[in-house]
Amino acid sequence: MTTENTNLKTQIDGLKSSVSDLLFKGEERDKEMKKLHDKINAFTVGNPFYRNNLYDKNKPKTEEEKQLIAYARSSLMANYYLGNILLPQLKSKFKTEQTAKLFKWNRFKHEFNKHSKFVEFAKTNHQIDLEEIRKLKDERNTIIHDGEDEASINDIVVIVQQYKGSLPKHLNVIDKMLDEVKIDINNVCAV
Repeated sequence: MTTENTNLKTQIDGLKSSVSDLLFKGEERDKEMKKLHDKINAFTVGNPFYRNNLYDKNKPKTEEEKQLIAYARSSLMANYYLGNILLPQLKSKFKTEQTAKLFKWNRFKHEFNKHSKFVEFAKTNHQIDLEEIRKLKDERNTIIHDGEDEASINDIVVIVQQYKGSLPKHLNVIDKMLDEVKIDINNVCAV
């Protein structure tokens, strides 16, 4: 009888522990959901340049809005170029067991312009200066403090073509990336 009571007591203690863990996880989840909700509100209410009407074609845009759009979309296009065009080519040419970690996207996106072989390859094969891409992305991050949004590559190309004139000092690298991205899109569509 005492053994059964002890087992029952152990089971009850285990259930209490499980219930308290579930309650704690629920509270943590609620806190995370509140943080996300607050971020969404801050994003949509606090940043007038990122409201839905930003890309409304009928709405006239200030030069500052055009510049923000150009920075945001050019940076996304740079990510596409770096991750979908340049990185696979670099992997096939330079990847070894010793360098494998350089070709993981989370590392590559921060270090793409720090390796002379990568810089030389991009200049030789695409006529693109990776230092210019780094400057473009750094300026974007200085001006726009939010994370990068999502868009289809076709939408990105259209918007970059429309607003690239707002970034005259980056026009050369933007045009060259546009050429490479268009070639890649055509190759993908042809397959």
